Amino acid sequence: VVSSTATVLLTPYTDSACNVTTGAGTPSGHSLAAVAGTSTFTAFSYTKAETIYLKATTGVLTMACSTAVAVSPAADSVLVFTTQPSATATAGTAYAQQPAVTVRDAYANTATASTAAITLTAYTNSGCTTLATGTLGATTNPLTPTSGIATFAGIYHTLATTIYLKATSGALTTACSTITTISAGTANTVALSGPAIASKASCAAAYTITSTDTYGNISAVSANKVFNLAAT
Repeated sequence: VVSSTATVLLTPYTDSACNVTTGAGTPSGHSLAAVAGTSTFTAFSYTKAETIYLKATTGVLTMACSTAVAVSPAADSVLVFTTQPSATATAGTAYAQQPAVTVRDAYANTATASTAAITLTAYTNSGCTTLATGTLGATTNPLTPTSGIATFAGIYHTLATTIYLKATSGALTTACSTITTISAGTANTVALSGPAIASKASCAAAYTITSTDTYGNISAVSANKVFNLAAT
């Protein structure tokens, strides 16, 4: 009807009959008055990466349902820890739960085509602003995501402390993990500290024996030990 100026509303649905609304994404530019009986939409957009059908309605007129529209993710925007690292771990031993980092667009869709290499770095605070000492190890770091998700393997840290992992990739918004408390490994080295002995005849001095793991973390011995000291 060329004389019609009725406003046409487009609503996204998940089925080809336009019966089931999506409820997930948000449409914009979806309402437009007809000109000479036609509404030509030029600014319609939708925020959820999924397949939708558009239902056109206006007043009491019979509705129309479009063909399928496959909505893809927008540009890479933010990193998110979708699997957090283990809450506890042992120095030098791979975490029982390895972290996974997902690349998302600005609308929280997984950026399935992303090739953004993701780097993990250890920090000492929950804001991931103070670098941790010690060594963070991994099978591969940085890691390129698969279908938008970088699932790390072999992550470990050598210092007995508490750390957070920061995920970075170029200009993308970074992510900071939950805390991991790292304990010392099994003691395998002992060290003696104390004053030098001036004379073999007299040795009235206090000495300290310290047991450490492979990475120099102080570690308690597993059972009572007897240490023999001899002056030379």
